[in-house]
Amino acid sequence: MKRKFSALAWAALWILCVALTSQGQKVWEKPYQTWTLSEALQILVNSPWGQSNYERIQVGSRPVSTYTVIVSLRSALPVRQALLRKKQLEMNYDKFTSADKARFDNETKEFLECPDCAKYYMLTIRSPVAPGSQLPNAEYERAFDVIGKLKDLSLQDLKPYLTLRNDSGASRELVGFIPPKGEGGDALFVFARFDDHRQPLLTTSNKKFFLKIDEKLFDGRSAPMKSITFNVARLTFNGEVVF
Repeated sequence: MKRKFSALAWAALWILCVALTSQGQKVWEKPYQTWTLSEALQILVNSPWGQSNYERIQVGSRPVSTYTVIVSLRSALPVRQALLRKKQLEMNYDKFTSADKARFDNETKEFLECPDCAKYYMLTIRSPVAPGSQLPNAEYERAFDVIGKLKDLSLQDLKPYLTLRNDSGASRELVGFIPPKGEGGDALFVFARFDDHRQPLLTTSNKKFFLKIDEKLFDGRSAPMKSITFNVARLTFNGEVVF
């Protein structure tokens, strides 16, 4: 039976995956077909291609406001493998017949191969905690709805506020956006991989890159996202940046 993951379940698994990574495990070095659910989620939550961002803000005497977001580099193959493995485990794929496995593999082949990933950098943002919910062991903390603020925005609304930048100052503007669908859904952001001279934004000469978010996007909100940073060296394998 397919299992649905609530925001609370995502939060619990997020904590578990952080603990696993802190022990030095490198899940991505194993074949993705052998990953457990927690290992697949580790790729999305706490790995070279996925991270959790948490911020806690106290405004005067008002209750604490927090936000937690999970950022995953969708155009990186390990992330798509993790998403596919998660779906396999939810559907009990390992107990499928050979014919059913072949059918499933054929249906998901395009997602895994992702032809558009050769032309674009794609990343997703989701919140593992339901907006407005009280956080565990935090009597006054309430989760701020970051992702929900994006549901009614268009690509043109977001373009002035989001850019992908490297540590040399080069950048790419937002060229595609798919808003989250329902609570716990992903917001997908798309940026051109190459400039007019066919040069990628990221090479092994870069040390970091950033998803820059103009604070004006969240004007008047108590817990705005700002900037999300990834380490390029951790994404580099066999002389190539995997993103």
